[in-house]
Amino acid sequence: NDELFVRTFERGVEDETYSCGTGVTAAAVAMHQLGKVKSDAVLIHTRGGDLQVQFQAEDNFYTHIFLQGPAEFVYQGIIEI
Repeated sequence: NDELFVRTFERGVEDETYSCGTGVTAAAVAMHQLGKVKSDAVLIHTRGGDLQVQFQAEDNFYTHIFLQGPAEFVYQGIIEI
């Protein structure tokens, strides 16, 4: 039904993260390529919330790839030099 649930383990963090834009985008394109989703707009559920990946696919070539979802400020720091 053109929806996926994605969990992401990120190198550098060395743990599961709530969401990863690169990971969900890759998952949407890969599942479309494999025929697991048919739509050019895929709803992705992650532990951090829902995202949508949209793209144009023609002859196994993907263009105009967009990731949509909420953005939230989670941290602020100051570096004193």
